[in-house]
Amino acid sequence: MSLRYKTLLIIGLTLLVLLAALAFSSQTVLLGSFRQLESKEARKGLERAQTALSWELDRLSATAGDWALWDDTWRFIQDLNREYVEANLTRATFQNLGIDLMAFVRPSGELTYCQAYDPENRAEKLLPEELQSYLRPDSRLLRLDGPESSASGLVMLPEGALLVASRPIMPSDRQGPVRGVLIVGRRLDDEDLQTLSEAAGARLEVLRPEDARVPASLVRTGTGGPVVQPRDEHSLGAFAWLSDPDGQPAAVLYLDMPRDIYAHGKAACRYLVYSLFVVGIVLGAVTLGAVLEMTVLSPVSRLRAAASAIGATGDLSARLPVSGRDELSSLARSINELLSALQRARLDEQKALQEVRDAGELLRGVVESLPMGLCVVDPEGKVRVWNAALEAECGVSREEMLGKDLFDYFPGLGKAGLRELYARMLSTGQPVALNDLPLREPGLARPEYHLNIRANPLVDVAGRIAGAVVTVRDISERRRMSLVQEVAYQIADAANRATSVEGLAGFAREALGAVMDTRNFYIAIQDPESDRIVFPYYADETLPPPGYSSSYSRKPARGLTEYLMRTGKGLLATRDDIMDLVARGDIEIIGEVPAVWLGAPLALGDRIIGVVAVQNYSDSRAYSGDDLWLLQFVSGQLARAVERKRAEEAVARSRDFYLSLFDEFPALIWRCDVNGRCDYCNKSWQTFSGRAMQQEIGDGWLESVHEEDRAAFGAALRRALPAREPFELECRLRRHDGQYRWFLVVGRPYRDLDGEFAGYLASCYDVTERKRLEDQFRQSQKMEAIGRLAGGIAHDFNNLLTAITGYATFARDALPPDSPSRDDINQVLKSADRATALVRQ
Repeated sequence: MSLRYKTLLIIGLTLLVLLAALAFSSQTVLLGSFRQLESKEARKGLERAQTALSWELDRLSATAGDWALWDDTWRFIQDLNREYVEANLTRATFQNLGIDLMAFVRPSGELTYCQAYDPENRAEKLLPEELQSYLRPDSRLLRLDGPESSASGLVMLPEGALLVASRPIMPSDRQGPVRGVLIVGRRLDDEDLQTLSEAAGARLEVLRPEDARVPASLVRTGTGGPVVQPRDEHSLGAFAWLSDPDGQPAAVLYLDMPRDIYAHGKAACRYLVYSLFVVGIVLGAVTLGAVLEMTVLSPVSRLRAAASAIGATGDLSARLPVSGRDELSSLARSINELLSALQRARLDEQKALQEVRDAGELLRGVVESLPMGLCVVDPEGKVRVWNAALEAECGVSREEMLGKDLFDYFPGLGKAGLRELYARMLSTGQPVALNDLPLREPGLARPEYHLNIRANPLVDVAGRIAGAVVTVRDISERRRMSLVQEVAYQIADAANRATSVEGLAGFAREALGAVMDTRNFYIAIQDPESDRIVFPYYADETLPPPGYSSSYSRKPARGLTEYLMRTGKGLLATRDDIMDLVARGDIEIIGEVPAVWLGAPLALGDRIIGVVAVQNYSDSRAYSGDDLWLLQFVSGQLARAVERKRAEEAVARSRDFYLSLFDEFPALIWRCDVNGRCDYCNKSWQTFSGRAMQQEIGDGWLESVHEEDRAAFGAALRRALPAREPFELECRLRRHDGQYRWFLVVGRPYRDLDGEFAGYLASCYDVTERKRLEDQFRQSQKMEAIGRLAGGIAHDFNNLLTAITGYATFARDALPPDSPSRDDINQVLKSADRATALVRQ
């Protein structure tokens, strides 16, 4: 398109834009003013209608006040006399007052009397349910406390709007108490709306809030207004809330006004735009024909021809002719400067391209020398870069992967899932990471290794995501070392708690199975007593279920096991290494030759007691040097467990020996723990009591102690236990035939192998005969003492009798022969003789 046509087009478009701008400004400014004017008129009309409604409510309130402040009404609310109703509440009264409803309500909300009149049907009706909801003590209709107080509002009924007003019922002197409230109502019918429409200057309606014509903004606020909005090109709507007696929105007053002002404004704007269009056409034709052709178009044509010649030759050193000092001359000079800049830019571009090529080579070298695996993929997931480290980690060459789908390399992870993650990275621009990703390499004993993969979005110079830079780290070794540490800790802990070498070996095999192949696992121990190699745990693929044995043994030979016992060093040997050892004469082949064999000696200091080994019959890469280190660690734990087991067996044998000595000992022997409960008694005790060991264990042995001695026996034991001191006491023990025998019980504290107090060991000696001889000896001593006492008493008594006999004889001889007292004295002498004879016995 030529410049001439372009200029014409620009002038035409400019004219059209100006006309559009004028039309827009007229629509925005002029028609906006007209719209504001008609909105203002609508608000005024709405305000006039609201004022008229307010006057009507004031009239209702005044009517209610005239009736409420009347003594007859005040008495009626108290006694509800029928005369008041018949005399005053007639249909004529309602027609004269211009009301449709009159209700008498007590302050508590109790409706005492109501009369409503339907003028259309000329019939009475009940109080509307909608109005009954306002008969509450807290309603503004009833909360009136003075003669001047009032409440009014609008209530929406099914048949239309109802204007209501209330005044307090008081005596006419306005001094009495408020006995109730008088409510009067007037239905807002079509005639009333017509009257209001004439006052407002437009058609009025009372709408319910849910009416579709009510603006949503007015419904959302619930207050305020009025809201004015056009309905169409010909009518305008104004809306305002009408409140109920409680002051809440009850209905919407709607004013429908024709848009005459707006129509006149649109016509004026059209006339203005038509006039300016005609003026613009004339002005454009004059400008293009007379001015532009001579001053602009012809010089531009010459300038274009010169520029086309430079473009055809591609010679950036050529320049345009410059004459004059107008804008076209400035344009020619600017184009010449541009040609100079382009000439310099071409040289800079050639230099920059060379630098980019050099930087690309440098970046390619950096990528290739990175220690981590790295590749670049396009948005479709095709591989564009695959560095040497990634070749080494994944075992796939660059030639195999370039242009291939990266996600085909991870078939076990679900190609669809990986593509979904990649698509999410492309859409969000956020990196995506897959940590501890397991991959399996078939054909290996341990075919699983683990990778950390992270994809970062690759952004081009335009800021668009052009693919991803994917880094791959092989964490198999780090993960395996962590697992090795955990396995070593588990085995060390199990070794401290193991009760048998077989149990520890089974646990060690299961734990080691997490980091190495333990399908073929055994422990061999050299038994010097039997001169055999004992296998307390031997697991092999060739064994029938459960796949292991704990009773296998053989004579020493020259196998790998004996080789390790001789050298005392761990060994990792493939089948070729084993055959080299055979060729050197160091070992002999026993059984099937494994593909790889790994063993570690069970060493206690410089003493080798056995070997722990694993082997694989098919994969020579099943074990590594790290596995040898772990197996050597396990061998140390197993060696200590074997030694501890041997020590425990020796202690058990020693214990059994001493217990057999106790069983043959003639004295009764028992043992109790630190709580005083019996845990052993020898055969002599069992023979004496006639009770088995199981009956005596615990507190059963106390049943053999005599009831009278049992408390003293228990007290002596309780005193000795805390002090851990020896004790002795005598008590009676029941023999198997029920006879009780006296025993001397001698208890001594004993200690376990760790030197800790473990209880008491006591022996019981039969002292029944000694007790009997002691009783006889005490009886003889007692009789001897009685004899000595009786002899002394007899001697003293003989002395007394001698004196009595002597003096009695003197007295008798001194009496005359015929004295009656001589007979009495003779009786005394006879008694003295009998006493003397008795003492001599």
